[in-house]
Amino acid sequence: MGNIDKYRGCLLGGAAGDALGYAIEFDREEAIAARYGSHGIRDYQLDERGLAPFSDDTQMTLYTANSLLCSLAALSAQASGGAPALASPTLPSPAALATYAPAQMAQFYVEWMYTQVSPYPLAEPKAWISSLPELFASRAPGVTCMNACEAMANGAKAVNNSKGCGGIMRMAPVGLINTCPGFSGVELQRLGAQLAELTHCHELGWMPAGVFAHIVSLLARDEASSVREAATQALNTLPEAFPNAHYLGQLQELLRYTLRLADSDMPDLEAIHALGEGWVAEEALAIGLLCSLRHEDDFAGAITSAVNHGGDSDSTGAIAGNIVGAHLGLAGIPQRYLEHLELRDTISKIADDLFIGPQASPDLYFPPVSPDGDGV
Repeated sequence: MGNIDKYRGCLLGGAAGDALGYAIEFDREEAIAARYGSHGIRDYQLDERGLAPFSDDTQMTLYTANSLLCSLAALSAQASGGAPALASPTLPSPAALATYAPAQMAQFYVEWMYTQVSPYPLAEPKAWISSLPELFASRAPGVTCMNACEAMANGAKAVNNSKGCGGIMRMAPVGLINTCPGFSGVELQRLGAQLAELTHCHELGWMPAGVFAHIVSLLARDEASSVREAATQALNTLPEAFPNAHYLGQLQELLRYTLRLADSDMPDLEAIHALGEGWVAEEALAIGLLCSLRHEDDFAGAITSAVNHGGDSDSTGAIAGNIVGAHLGLAGIPQRYLEHLELRDTISKIADDLFIGPQASPDLYFPPVSPDGDGV
């Protein structure tokens, strides 16, 4: 099942890396150094509320988690005859969740889109987090995600050839779900990829999302003792998960190169430059993983390394924060990255609910039940 401290560390760590990087997301390295010094940004830039705001990355991560919990709740209710089984819920199978979750996830992503373009509140929200006015803030949402959500709002599927990092940056919750039996590595990678493909249709837009979810799962569930072990297991699983993928070899080589770079004497920034800027999914995964490998026992070192470059700083920071947060747990995150974090308590609650299951907060996740026992 895992460790609740690691679940909290994963989601709060990702939000922390996102918030740190969001302040410099579109800045080049010269501008970062001019503003924050040669070591770059190290502490949050607080807004007028005295909080560290996060970007669309964490917004979509929260909608991903909320949707998964609702899917688990709906399947559990179906298995118990339409009513929530609070004391001993029937956990769905991986196959059942993989069949059910994408359609509901599409609805939740559409709802996230509305928070970016509509005033608070929404008339009939599906996600309980849509009751939070803080989420009705446009935080540089990705064009591909917005266009894909608009298509889904009109009943269509996204059609694009994008491999942007908007698919991977939201997938940490997939690594934290509980089913019976538990997801195999292959099943987990395929589910993460399937949900990323809702918005990003290029193989390199969704395959890295599956790898990322698998790494998170291995660390949060204590099935890997180090980031390297988790990354190696996920890399070894990749060809079985996607045997027919045209870009499989390219992703495998990039991940192997990342592991080699992590062992090299090359400075962090130079190594990041060797991997790219993180605007596309495979580069975002590689940069976040590189910084996690090099600083796996130092949360501050991991996220500051991951954000202080001229690329997609919030996404690479979020990925590194998710990975190292899952490895170290909440106890390993310095207080200064928790104290002023936007919606900290909400993020922590969602992490707890992913660990315990939707029965922990039935009013938030279980579908209403009609008098005849059918969910409505």
